[in-house]
Amino acid sequence: MNPKEELFERFGKQLVELVRDKQINVIDGFLEMKGPFFNKYKDELSGLSPAQIEMINEMAVIWVDGTLHDMLFLLESSDWIKLRLQGEITVLEDIREAERGDLQGYIYIWAEKYSTKRLIDYTNFIK
Repeated sequence: MNPKEELFERFGKQLVELVRDKQINVIDGFLEMKGPFFNKYKDELSGLSPAQIEMINEMAVIWVDGTLHDMLFLLESSDWIKLRLQGEITVLEDIREAERGDLQGYIYIWAEKYSTKRLIDYTNFIK
């Protein structure tokens, strides 16, 4: 892998670990009634069935992945936005220089490679 591709992968890894997985942790904490955000909804949360919790867990990942997909699409399609990546020995002036295909699709590739959280099989939603 060349240095520019390494920067690209490093970005993807951090996007998954520090944004995607972190937000899924926040959602999990909320549903498990841990952390600072659940108190307002404690009664509602305690009344949810296991099937409802499972649905929310699944949908939450879809929402997080969709948000990251749309952010990457914005970077891909906007000629006025350039995301510059800088490593110790190389610079990627525009993240689009390293991608092969659509940038927004990389969220699913990176999640598969780097996530420690649940993944969604999106083919189950296509009918």
